[in-house]
Amino acid sequence: MHDGSGVARANQGIPPLDIVQVLSASGTKTIAGTQRGGVWISVDEGAAWAEFNNDRTRREFVLSLQVSEGRLYAGTQSGKVFVAGF
Repeated sequence: MHDGSGVARANQGIPPLDIVQVLSASGTKTIAGTQRGGVWISVDEGAAWAEFNNDRTRREFVLSLQVSEGRLYAGTQSGKVFVAGF
């Protein structure tokens, strides 16, 4: 949704009550870490988002994201670090 100020809302697909805590980017991908929904990925500059989780990360509060050498690292509030091929 564009508000006329040159800024557009870019969270289509992320649950409406979830809060984006951290953003990162790698190439054409944008990654969002959320407070209740784990990790989400966009390949179209935030127009649409897809969940990038498994059963263990889906409910995690993500505090940090890092992409390195084809892997995505997500640090959580519970002190866990999750790694996935990216």
